[in-house]
Amino acid sequence: MKFFIALALLGAALASSHFDRSIERDIQESSFRAGREYRYLFNGQLSAGLPIPTTPQGISRIQTQVNLQWTDGNTVRMQLQKTRFATSQEETNSQKMLPFERFEEVDRMDREHQQLLAMPVEFDYENGLVREIRFTEDDQPWSENIKRAVINMLQVNILKKEKHEGAEKSENQEPTFAFTNVE
Repeated sequence: MKFFIALALLGAALASSHFDRSIERDIQESSFRAGREYRYLFNGQLSAGLPIPTTPQGISRIQTQVNLQWTDGNTVRMQLQKTRFATSQEETNSQKMLPFERFEEVDRMDREHQQLLAMPVEFDYENGLVREIRFTEDDQPWSENIKRAVINMLQVNILKKEKHEGAEKSENQEPTFAFTNVE
């Protein structure tokens, strides 16, 4: 009896180690592949307004599930789902992403707005760069801009072609703004 229990435990251990290696292999893919779907949780935060005490300031926060499908070698179809928005009028100088709980969530987002955000968008993705974004005809500019922000996070200049880097400096010669311009 003990022999059968030991044999069963050995079999379970071998099966679980094989299962763990197959998951690890999937996670370590070095590139996106056609016919696969990838899901990400996107968190974004936008601060607007001048940092002057009498000037109104605002912070907007977005959280959405991003679904990416490679339909062929370079064409990607993206769709946003489970989108949440929140806002705050609180003044903050934080350069970090603030927790969603510090914001007032937009509870009553119209069904029409949710549908617009869920409309798919297609774009070409080549060597880590996005080209030719194609929105549906019924999409709205505000929805397109949110999708552009998410798409922009996918860009990685793999071949380092036509890349210009620099930094703007303040009067005391300290870098105040760094940028990369990919053409």
